[in-house]
Amino acid sequence: MVSLVLLFMGLTFGVAGNWIWAKALVAQVLLRRAWSETTLETKKRPWPWADTSPVGRLLSKELNIDLILLDNLTGSSLAFGPGVFGGRNGLAPHSHKVIAAHRDTHFEFLENLDPGDILWIEDLQRRRRPYSVDSLRVVSTKESSRLVNRGIDELSLITCWPFHSPIAGTDERYIVHLLPASL
Repeated sequence: MVSLVLLFMGLTFGVAGNWIWAKALVAQVLLRRAWSETTLETKKRPWPWADTSPVGRLLSKELNIDLILLDNLTGSSLAFGPGVFGGRNGLAPHSHKVIAAHRDTHFEFLENLDPGDILWIEDLQRRRRPYSVDSLRVVSTKESSRLVNRGIDELSLITCWPFHSPIAGTDERYIVHLLPASL
């Protein structure tokens, strides 16, 4: 009887632990379909009850990254993909683009980035712009909430810190700062 209880508990924890990953992977499939139908004029939702829609892509062939970016930063939408601060206007050229995602799903790769790595942003007009990793740093949540749009073309990717922490909602953020790359 004890073995059955332990087996049931193990299966329950295993499913619960992998649920966020499964949801994130399935969502990206649905979001890709919505992205293919989204234009400047047409906002396509990935599923009928979705409170978000795609506004861009974050790409890197070298790092095997292809993520659909969403038009808001609510907790419910971040479960499905990275969110863009400012929504549809948040990826405008010559502006500070801020993108956030969970550290244990879509932005798990941030801990492996190095200065000089190249990431691409694709906007609603399907224009792709390369950005090079300039700096990596850990800051308090108060400092990360004060990211300033200095009116220059730059990109900040934000997630919780530390990576692999069992505690959700920490007081620190990991910020990857990128500048336009000339290729």
